[in-house]
Amino acid sequence: MTSTPPALRVRGLVLGAVLLGLLVVLAVVLPKLTAEDSIELPETLPGGFTAVDLPRDGDDEEAAGPGTDPELQGKLFGASAEQLEALFGAPAAVRMYADESGAQQLRIVAVDEAPGPFLPDGPPYDPALVGAERLSSELVEVDGAVCNVLWAQAVPEGQEIPEGDPVFVRCQLSDTDATWQVEAEGVPAERAVSVLQDLAG
Repeated sequence: MTSTPPALRVRGLVLGAVLLGLLVVLAVVLPKLTAEDSIELPETLPGGFTAVDLPRDGDDEEAAGPGTDPELQGKLFGASAEQLEALFGAPAAVRMYADESGAQQLRIVAVDEAPGPFLPDGPPYDPALVGAERLSSELVEVDGAVCNVLWAQAVPEGQEIPEGDPVFVRCQLSDTDATWQVEAEGVPAERAVSVLQDLAG
């Protein structure tokens, strides 16, 4: 009966430890990755916003028309997310929200990829170059996000900039591991960014 050389015994112990480590990865880490391999957006957002793909009490689908059918909305958002996932090779989610009156709306887009430069309407320029106090489209920084803010009209040079909310804003968080964007109607940029920060937090 021959004994196993010490060197082979050590190699066997090392190989056994490696195999045990791989089993731990397969049993523990991979299920976690699979479970997190998606992005879920909530049914409601702070400020009284509710996903439009949810049925609401008192909804009259025939009167509202097919464009506001919750089931159809859900299918559209799901299809959008699938296209984003195919384009970027990463989990994505899309969902639209509205306040109780429907006057304020938010569309959230999330992609599990680090954000890049955000230039939805092209690079910005100084409004004074075209004789304006404020352009109808601005690219500005708002609380750690970059926002494209659209106003009803430009303000000519020398005129006071009126108060009021923009017609439309598009914002993207800058310092996050994933890309978080919001498009908002009738909502101030600061409020839209606050919603994004809450989701990404």
